[in-house]
Amino acid sequence: MQRIMVGLGLAAAFAAGPALAAGEAGVTAVVNQYAHDFVVGDFKAGAALCAPSASIIDDFAPHAWSGPTACADWAKSVVENFRRGKITDGKVSLGKAYQVTVEGDVAYGVYPAVFNYKDHGKPGTERGVWTFAMRKTGGAWRITAWSWGGTK
Repeated sequence: MQRIMVGLGLAAAFAAGPALAAGEAGVTAVVNQYAHDFVVGDFKAGAALCAPSASIIDDFAPHAWSGPTACADWAKSVVENFRRGKITDGKVSLGKAYQVTVEGDVAYGVYPAVFNYKDHGKPGTERGVWTFAMRKTGGAWRITAWSWGGTK
C-alpha cells in the first residue's frame, strides 16, 4: 500500500511538472512584455499588464506608487525623471530568472536585469534585480507588484 501511495505521489508530481512549467512561462512572458513595452515607450500597453491594485517600488522619487493608476503614474514619473536628468536611450534587458514560483493563481518572479542608457549623452549601465508578484485573473497574468533594486 505504501508503495502505491508513493507511486501515486510521484505520478502527481510529474503530471504537475508541465503545468507548472507552463505557468512559469506565462509569468515570464508577461515580465518580458512589460520590459519590452518600457523599451519601446509604450507605457499604455505596459500599464494594461498591471492589476488594478498594483504597487511599484523604484529607486527614484517618489519611490512608491500604488493603486489603480500605479503603472501609468510610474511611467509618467520615469519620463519626467529621465527628462530632468537628461537620461536618454534607456533599454532594459532581462536575464534568465533567478526564481519563478507559481502557486495556483499567484506567482513570484525574480529576474536579473541590465539597464543601459545615456546620461547627458554618455553611456551608462545599471545592473539590477527586478522582482514581480502576479495574480492570474480571467485567465491572464497581471502584475500586482514589482520592485527594482539596482546593484550598480
